[in-house]
Amino acid sequence: MPRRPLEPIELEEVYTEHRDMMWRAAQRVLKGHAFNGVSAEDIVMTVMAELAQNGIPDNKDGKPFNLRAYLRTCVFYGAIDALRRAKRLRALDTARDPTDSISTDPHTAAESHSFLQRFDELLRKLSANERYVFQERVLNGRPAKEVARELGVSPPRVSQLVTAALRKLKDGLREDHDVS
Repeated sequence: MPRRPLEPIELEEVYTEHRDMMWRAAQRVLKGHAFNGVSAEDIVMTVMAELAQNGIPDNKDGKPFNLRAYLRTCVFYGAIDALRRAKRLRALDTARDPTDSISTDPHTAAESHSFLQRFDELLRKLSANERYVFQERVLNGRPAKEVARELGVSPPRVSQLVTAALRKLKDGLREDHDVS
């Protein structure tokens, strides 16, 4: 759908008229997720920045364009995306930093660090497609259809690649455990 750029005065009018509605919509999505460091105002500002950069969809078919519903949808998906990003970052911080482990025992921290190093080695041994699919599906939680479309394969093939990657990682970690 073609997009129509907004003039600065139009952006100001949109912000003034719809800011409270967008903020409330973001608050509803973010409710109970304050620990993620994501605020409703951040979401509103992100949506407004995207509007300034990309404009709004231009209806050439004669149907009236519902700007309020469009903004509410943008805020909803923006808040969901922000929560997902915060969740992924928190998971990476926890996984990558052995000092965040529950135990302060140096031996346990060293084991965690060596495990992460071994896991990184095993990831590098996967084929490029297996590694990409594993990262996108398992670590980032993206839908199989999206990943399949990017790679030009079917969603069942994506599932096969995830299964193969998980099997190789599991076998590699099992070998280390059996040797120890």
